Amino acid sequence: MLTIEHRRYPITYTVKLNEWWCDCGEFQALHLPCSHVIIVCSFCHLQVYEVQFNPVRNQDYWSTYTGPNFLPYPIMRRHQSGRPSTQRIRNEMDDSISNKPKKC
Repeated sequence: MLTIEHRRYPITYTVKLNEWWCDCGEFQALHLPCSHVIIVCSFCHLQVYEVQFNPVRNQDYWSTYTGPNFLPYPIMRRHQSGRPSTQRIRNEMDDSISNKPKKC
């Protein structure tokens, strides 16, 4: 079992590489190395990513999807890009006087 402490002031994190465990909990939750694990691996001269990544094949070779079809709920969609519309209720204080000169 390899246990090394990595100190980030004022907190100390314990990393157990053989158990895939770190005090921060990110390593266990995401199954990806957190910053503490990466620091410990670099300190021990260990490779973090030893798995070879394969490129995504052409879409023609993909198997057909047989799962459920999900339709988006129209109310939950994002609005178009641009400046959002204001929700403020305008009143007489917002009206400017047209014959009064503007001052900076």
